[in-house]
Amino acid sequence: MDRGLLFRVLVSLAMLIVLSLILPVLSAVFIAILLVLVLFGVDCKIPYLVALLFLVLAALFVMLNSNTAAEFFAVWSFYFLAIGLLAQFRDGISVGN
Repeated sequence: MDRGLLFRVLVSLAMLIVLSLILPVLSAVFIAILLVLVLFGVDCKIPYLVALLFLVLAALFVMLNSNTAAEFFAVWSFYFLAIGLLAQFRDGISVGN
């Protein structure tokens, strides 16, 4: 395994652990996903695809009358839309647009 990749993975796990001790779990996971996106340079389209998947799951759970699960997936869909927007902002800054 590449040493740089191993270092980024360990930093990501350490950040998640530290953030989960300081913040509520939902906030810690959101910030950890955002940091992993920045550290690994993930394509900004991936969070949008995850958001779309969660939105479809939310609609399915609404049809199944499971409102708690539908709300969970709808909230996470919004979070991934926000992460995608921040990733596009990051890409715009790195390109210099």
